[in-house]
Amino acid sequence: MSLSEKKAITNQSKEQAQGVGTFPAFLCPFLFGMGIFLFALIFFAQIHPLVPYDMDDWLYVGWRRNAYPIWKDWNPARVFPETFMSLVSDFGVHVLMPILNLDYITALIAAHAISVASFITLYVMLFRRFLKERTKISDAAVYMLTLLFLLFHFSIFRRQYNGNQHLFWTFNVTGYYYYVIPNLINASLVLFFAAKGHDGIRNLSAIRKGILLLAIYLAMFSNLFCSIILVAMIGGEVLWEAYRCLGKRNQSLKQYLQKECWQLVILVFWMISLFYEANGGRAEGTGTFALAESISGFFAWGSRINLQTMALSAVLIGAGVGVCLYSAKKKETPSEATKMLPGFVFCMAVCAVFEILLCAKVGTDKLEICRVIFSVCFYAFLVIFILAGEVLRRIPKALILLPLIFYVLLMNTRMGDRIFLEENGIDLDAKLCIAIDQDIIEQVVEADRAGLTEAVIRVPLEAGSDNWPHVTDMGNALSQTLYKHGIVSRRIRLEIQPDHTMNEEYGLEY
Repeated sequence: MSLSEKKAITNQSKEQAQGVGTFPAFLCPFLFGMGIFLFALIFFAQIHPLVPYDMDDWLYVGWRRNAYPIWKDWNPARVFPETFMSLVSDFGVHVLMPILNLDYITALIAAHAISVASFITLYVMLFRRFLKERTKISDAAVYMLTLLFLLFHFSIFRRQYNGNQHLFWTFNVTGYYYYVIPNLINASLVLFFAAKGHDGIRNLSAIRKGILLLAIYLAMFSNLFCSIILVAMIGGEVLWEAYRCLGKRNQSLKQYLQKECWQLVILVFWMISLFYEANGGRAEGTGTFALAESISGFFAWGSRINLQTMALSAVLIGAGVGVCLYSAKKKETPSEATKMLPGFVFCMAVCAVFEILLCAKVGTDKLEICRVIFSVCFYAFLVIFILAGEVLRRIPKALILLPLIFYVLLMNTRMGDRIFLEENGIDLDAKLCIAIDQDIIEQVVEADRAGLTEAVIRVPLEAGSDNWPHVTDMGNALSQTLYKHGIVSRRIRLEIQPDHTMNEEYGLEY
């Protein structure tokens, strides 16, 4: 065989080897991400569907506003929820509804499920990327820890057999755009910055920097409870680098500003949002500063933590700290993720203090829903899984235990009859919510067909004094939304009439 033939065979072998290595490397993350998306889509479209049901849902499904802060508005700086929710709803009505031949309510459920599933998938995949970039553990270990990370969001507060909350839960569809998705956006940005680092951000293309700027803008102008997730990390970094610049003189002011450019943009946006929110209509209605009650409400979540999740977390933390101490004693170089641990512990403390203080001012009842303490849980999870990653880096054979651990925790999380709460505020079965929605909408459509300009719409008689979730002044919001979506041909003045016969008709036990 000639030398040229040997070279040709060698080159062909290399190309085949690269193909074998490259194809799975591309395919595995894609399939993994699709699996996460399909799971979340089924969960929020079929198992616990996101059904528009209450006054807020019918208002903001069709609400329109400008995509910048509005001075003295009710929610002056909440740009993301009050623009994106209606955008997703329009996608459901004008794209999914005609293409898939769906009815109106089903189209809205599908659109909002796709939206929430997409943000959860992005969040989980960025966590996977962070582990891969910063822990340097095997791909198999990365995937197993990522699955366990996702499962923690469902297991953490699964304490009872029925009616538990998970970290992606809130009590209506509107809350997903005001709290849950902003939580995911801010946490995703933390993971993105942590994985990329300053050099990675600096080397992004112009369009990617533009998308990053948009994501930061929407994250900061979403909700103060959520934006603290990113601000805690960025603020700590800016202060530390400022100390290095001004205190230790390790860099010039110009170098500092160049290095912290994106971080300073985030802080400027956040300060603007704080200023607008402090002078908005909602802020004017806040009451006294109930600090003691807020602290009590925050720490009450400790009694709701799932015991198996707590025990597993303690084991992972203990093993991780032990491995880190042993490595330090041996003077071995820690992973880049391990170096971030003090910063993430600091961020967790900042988020806890901020949420307590904010709830003390705007209402301690907000602490009854875990979406408010998502920030603290997120940083706690980062600490737990970085330590778990350090164990797997030092003891690779420990990976043998992860499938068993995952399965045991998964089965524990599934213990119960109706394990998690429905997303409608009164934990009503989603099928009943859909049926009642369709009844109410059909009443409005019938009035439109009859050419009426005014109509009385029957709704269930609810337990609350204001008849929530079908409050008596929701008629304008319902009429406006149905008209904007083309369900009716005109705006009809709707009078909402609570009627107990509807409760009997749908078997409502109140």
